[in-house]
Amino acid sequence: MPKGRLLIIEDEVIVARYIKDVLESFGYQVVACSSSGEEAVRLAKELHPDLALVDIVLKGSMDGIKTAHHLTTFLGIPVIYVTAYTDEDTLSRVKGTDYLGYLVKPFDDKDIYVTVELAMHKRKNKRVLKKPLRRVLGSLNKDELKVLLFFITTCDTDGWIHIPLHKIAKEVKSDTGNVSRAIRSLSMKGYVEVLKNGRENYYRLSKDLAYEENL
Repeated sequence: MPKGRLLIIEDEVIVARYIKDVLESFGYQVVACSSSGEEAVRLAKELHPDLALVDIVLKGSMDGIKTAHHLTTFLGIPVIYVTAYTDEDTLSRVKGTDYLGYLVKPFDDKDIYVTVELAMHKRKNKRVLKKPLRRVLGSLNKDELKVLLFFITTCDTDGWIHIPLHKIAKEVKSDTGNVSRAIRSLSMKGYVEVLKNGRENYYRLSKDLAYEENL
């Protein structure tokens, strides 16, 4: 079962294909790719994606910001903006819309993965991460990143939770050795707390990685 159904709205074919390949490698289903706002709205009505990645600069009568506004306001589909532009005019237009993430070109696999994972989590929980965690995510290797994001969506900072190592490995699509090393590293860095009880491990997030409500 896919982790989420995504729509890519990007008029650069090579970029759209790259984003699609990365998302599918991380377990997401890309339901369609569109190069125009008008086509994207039609596809969104038909396919009902969980999330859309929208390039701000699109050809036609609907640019990315207009397209995103239509998706969020009329169809209830959250968006991540994709753009090479970070000028004040663009940012001011973006700030007037409802969005869950902002992906700035050029980006790599990790940028895409982190942005989409956190957007999907915020979509489900209506909460945002405190700023320190955003910096933490960018400092981790691939296995640490996947394991920490798994704990973010599974654990909290209060109660301890027991999750068998093989189940974590299955969820993050890795082997138990890599997962064990990632957990040990995250624990040493102070991001995840580990409580040993006999042969079982219990986990919870560090309080430094708590959530704040999105008011």
